[in-house]
Amino acid sequence: MKPRRSDSSDFIDWLWSCEPDLAHRVQMRYSHYLTMQPAGGDNTAAAAGRFIVDGCYRVESDGVNMFLYHHAERDGALLSVYQTPVGLFTDLISHSIRTRKADSVAEFVAEITRLASVCIKAWSAYKARSAG
Repeated sequence: MKPRRSDSSDFIDWLWSCEPDLAHRVQMRYSHYLTMQPAGGDNTAAAAGRFIVDGCYRVESDGVNMFLYHHAERDGALLSVYQTPVGLFTDLISHSIRTRKADSVAEFVAEITRLASVCIKAWSAYKARSAG
């Protein structure tokens, strides 16, 4: 049986058949995207369990998927499901910034920096607890 190819590879192959100019640009950008992804174990889901980020976001993991909840959203309703911490923390930061309006660009950048630091600390602490 032939191994399953990724959806992105199938899409790019299809694009080559109908719009080669666009396919070339997409393939180049996708290759660049892949080189920018973090290496190694930091791009994998957490072990089963849960942790809190910034006092208002809860992350639960079943060992494969990570579920992001926000306590203020409809009684802590699920925001989304992720397979990697990069996607989860990107959306967490984006959600937080949308809900906490900044008055200036400097405040906006400071909030992104603060949240990134909080996410790194929460993730590192959780991974350390899960490993030990």
